[in-house]
Amino acid sequence: MFKLTERQTGVAVSVAYQDLTITVDTSFDTVLRCMEAAQDPYFGAIDRLVLTYYLLVPEHAKYEQRFDLTDIAAVIALAYQAINGDVVSDEEAEEIVDFTYDAERIYASFMKDYGLDLIKAQGNLSWAHFMVLFNGLSDDTPIMKAIHYRTCQVPKGSEYAEERKRIIKLKRHYELPSHKKAREAATVAALYDLRDQAK
Repeated sequence: MFKLTERQTGVAVSVAYQDLTITVDTSFDTVLRCMEAAQDPYFGAIDRLVLTYYLLVPEHAKYEQRFDLTDIAAVIALAYQAINGDVVSDEEAEEIVDFTYDAERIYASFMKDYGLDLIKAQGNLSWAHFMVLFNGLSDDTPIMKAIHYRTCQVPKGSEYAEERKRIIKLKRHYELPSHKKAREAATVAALYDLRDQAK
């Protein structure tokens, strides 16, 4: 959680686990790398877990002899609590941003609104600070335009035909790959249903 009253001493925070104090890297780029690893189909579940642990805990080698996978999972959960203020499940919110897919839009948005080069800020900007700035981006930035069209309702009624076409076109332009895949799968399923009903 972001607080104006807490002194920020960098991007590292400490979490307590068993009798240890473990340093966790909360920089936005580390958190984004963890997200990328979690979505990478190349890695199995255990590989993702260990890679996330290695990314979040810079001194992971100190604990290798002591920690098993259960310990690693517990440390990751504590790290995410430190990063987010609480552990948030993926099902709690509809996906409207993909930090990997939207990287160019996000980068351009931070440059436009804040003059902040996110590449130069790697390792120096915490996830909490990144999210505060992200949530404060103005509506005319590239990422906020994308979010607007991803979430806006398509008007109904014949009097909105032109506006409807325009919004549908923009929704498809800004659509996340995961949503496009789901939409196309639903279309194919509907076509098969129609075919089966016609028999």
